[in-house]
Amino acid sequence: MILCPQIDKDRVYCYEIERQEASQIAPERRQLIRDQTHLYLQSALLYSTAEGERRIRVHNACIPITNIRHLPYDYMDSTALAFYYARSGLAKI
Repeated sequence: MILCPQIDKDRVYCYEIERQEASQIAPERRQLIRDQTHLYLQSALLYSTAEGERRIRVHNACIPITNIRHLPYDYMDSTALAFYYARSGLAKI
C-alpha cells in the first residue's frame, strides 16, 4: 500500500518485481499459475476529489514474458527508472 497526500499528472510510480522459480512456490499456489508466457499486474488507487467524492482507479497490465533481453527496455520510462535507482542508492547510504 502506498499512501500519498497528493497525486498529480506528473507522478510516476515504480514497482519492483521479483521473480520466483516454480520450485520456490508453495504446491497449493503452484496450481494457480496457468499462463507462464505473460505477467499480469493490477494496481488500484483510492482517492478523493476536491468535492469529497471517493474514487477508485484500477490499472491492469498484461506484459508478455520474453527471452529477448533488450525488448523490455524499449518500453520503460528511462527518466523514472533513473530517479528510482538514484533514490534507492541514496536510501542505502
